[in-house]
Amino acid sequence: MTADQNIHAADAKRRSAMVSGDKAQLEAIFSDRLRWTHSSGKLEHRDAFIASITSGAVQYLTLDVPDMEVMPLGGGWLCVGELSGRAVRDGVEKSLQGRFLSAWAEENGTLKMVAWQTTPMK
Repeated sequence: MTADQNIHAADAKRRSAMVSGDKAQLEAIFSDRLRWTHSSGKLEHRDAFIASITSGAVQYLTLDVPDMEVMPLGGGWLCVGELSGRAVRDGVEKSLQGRFLSAWAEENGTLKMVAWQTTPMK
């Protein structure tokens, strides 16, 4: 597989793990260095973000990435694309529609997501 195909496959696993709340899979995909910036501007580090999903505080119902461009950058990759989905936070369901920038790196032979930032589209 090409690097582009590997990133697309890893991102599909990430979305699946977020929807299923699979802690082991989330820990395998997210780098210890993960910085997740929500569309609200809230920043979470890896363990806090995983805890919000596995505790049920946030439930991702669907996550789709209909468009994503993978760009090599030094020893890693930047991804730019669009996302759509649905999530429940504190009992309130909300629609997710935005553009994102994510960063991936190879760590000990495994692709890991290092950063995510979303900008809402309304």
